[in-house]
Amino acid sequence: MPLLELAHISHWTEQKKYSAVIGVPVHNEERYIARSLELLDHQADPTDDYAIVLLLNNCTDGTLTVLRSLEANLKHDVYFTDIKLPRNLAHAGMARKLAMDAAARLAAPHGIVLTTDADAVVTTDWLAMTRKHIATGADAVSGFVQHNPAEKSDWPQALKDRTDVECRYEDLLAELYATLDPQPHNPVPCHMITLGASLAATREAYHKCGGVPPIPCGEDRAFIAALERSNARVRFPRDVIAYTSSRLAGRADGGMAATLKARADCPELPCDPLLEPVAMACKRAEWRRTLRGLWPAALPLTWATTLKITPTQLRTAWASPSFGQAWQLLEAASPELQRSALTMDELKAELPRLEKLVAQLRKQGAARDSDVQQRDVAKRSARLGQRSAQRLADTAGAYVDRAASVAAKAAATAAATAMGTTLPDTPPASIAGTTP
Repeated sequence: MPLLELAHISHWTEQKKYSAVIGVPVHNEERYIARSLELLDHQADPTDDYAIVLLLNNCTDGTLTVLRSLEANLKHDVYFTDIKLPRNLAHAGMARKLAMDAAARLAAPHGIVLTTDADAVVTTDWLAMTRKHIATGADAVSGFVQHNPAEKSDWPQALKDRTDVECRYEDLLAELYATLDPQPHNPVPCHMITLGASLAATREAYHKCGGVPPIPCGEDRAFIAALERSNARVRFPRDVIAYTSSRLAGRADGGMAATLKARADCPELPCDPLLEPVAMACKRAEWRRTLRGLWPAALPLTWATTLKITPTQLRTAWASPSFGQAWQLLEAASPELQRSALTMDELKAELPRLEKLVAQLRKQGAARDSDVQQRDVAKRSARLGQRSAQRLADTAGAYVDRAASVAAKAAATAAATAMGTTLPDTPPASIAGTTP
């Protein structure tokens, strides 16, 4: 397949459209670009109708040379551009936005726009599993991103141990949120961490939310927040898998590598603020579920007292066009919902509480499921019993009818014999009723 330069596309409306397009920002990735492109170009996709967009930005190494050397072996159309962003715009957020904007222009009206990192590793069914979740009702998919095991093996042991504890806490917290505030489009099992190594949205949802915010870092979380404000159904599945680079030396300010290195150098650094205490997580989930259930009906002003905000702030937030936007405004305004980062010692102290609570919720859920199953079985048995009784009644009725017919025929035969006449096949009612 050809290697196509985006700058040579003069009429976008006439350009071929694809059911899925993957936009990848690339900055000085001559070491990884061949591996990344190989994985993306050989996805086990049921439609095999997709393209790849590579946005090379401010590359000063041999990335473009490596890319050109791969052209002869490409299976799918690969579009690229090699640009130099001004210093104030040369960051991850702008690069990802440009890559996904270009991907959205190449996507069909009902297509999907995806993104990953140039140094990430996606599984062979990454695209297919994303399609599955979109096809079953999600507007966007935030994949399950894990650390690259090969690179993680080079970490200091203290960083490995810390990360394992944080990941355990993340997994349980995601289950807690999904159990206390269930949403049909994001069932358990799910996760709660958003990373640019695996993101996707329908073309419609992408445009509706305004696309990727062009901010220096954290554009991945900001993108998901924008989708949720626009009322998009965002799914956080654990079967859309990518492995992010786990290098301790990276190039993006505020990126994964910078975070990992900082934690390796300074183990006492606090955890991600998303990893909140158990009591706070329960309150957040229960309030969100309650408010979601009230939306969009008028909200009692007593909520202003509960949230410790002014009635004006409450009314302003509740006047939002979507619950997602209303909730984000309430979270930002309420001191009762502010997040504060736990230290590792605090997180470790909270972990047993979280494990115990999630175990209890699982047990309760299993009991409810068992009760529901038993009720369903009872209902089915009752329905089967009713049908059996009806069939028995129908059978009995038919038997009675046949018995009456035989008796009537016997009586008619006797009468006919007595009168010396031939018995007709169907005796008249007068004959059937004659007494010999």
